[in-house]
Amino acid sequence: YLRGVGIRKKIIVNVDDVEIVDDSEFQKGIIRSEKYKKRLLSCVEARVTNCLLGTVLHIDADEKYLNKCLGVYREVGIYCYPVLSEEKDLVQTIKKLNVGFIPDVIVITGHDLFKGGNKRDLMQYKNSVYFVEATKEMRGKFPDAILIVGACQSHFEALIANGANFASSPQRINVHIYDPVIIAISVCTTSFKNIVDFENLKKYIQEFKGAYGGFEVYGKMKKMYWGYYDKKSEFIREN
Repeated sequence: YLRGVGIRKKIIVNVDDVEIVDDSEFQKGIIRSEKYKKRLLSCVEARVTNCLLGTVLHIDADEKYLNKCLGVYREVGIYCYPVLSEEKDLVQTIKKLNVGFIPDVIVITGHDLFKGGNKRDLMQYKNSVYFVEATKEMRGKFPDAILIVGACQSHFEALIANGANFASSPQRINVHIYDPVIIAISVCTTSFKNIVDFENLKKYIQEFKGAYGGFEVYGKMKKMYWGYYDKKSEFIREN
């Protein structure tokens, strides 16, 4: 097995096809991934001050990648409920799910692969059929949530047709670990009065429209108003 450092990829290869790199080369991959993460975090502007951010339910088939994503949500200050589930078990996991809150954004991801041939045929994908069934199940469970679904080379059209708001991959390419996270963060930090600026995401998603596509959606962030008691006045409200 080979696992991507930054790309959400896990593949089986012949040992003879593996090219060994030295530690300095490997560290370059780590550094590139960290730079991508920092660029991602820079998209969250001061507009989130005094605001209630959207919440996230993130279901992932890969524990290592899930933990990396959780680190980004924490840095931004977005509440995320993590769930670990293999792709083939997604529907059963969702049926048994009891998170105790209504998530604004739901990410369903893991690993996938387009095997070749007719790209419209779901059977030509390693896990897209599981993502499609999970999308339908989740859409019934949380009808108002923004769904971000898919992994590397997933069947984009099938996911969108079955209820995803954003999905991978229009061009059947590999996606970065943080690609679905940046979309989730953008939704959670955009006012519910405004449409999420998906075009702006091309500054943060490496392959942009080749990796993810979707529909216009409104954000999930809300301005907070509160009051306090001041000795010189009555109850004062401020924002």
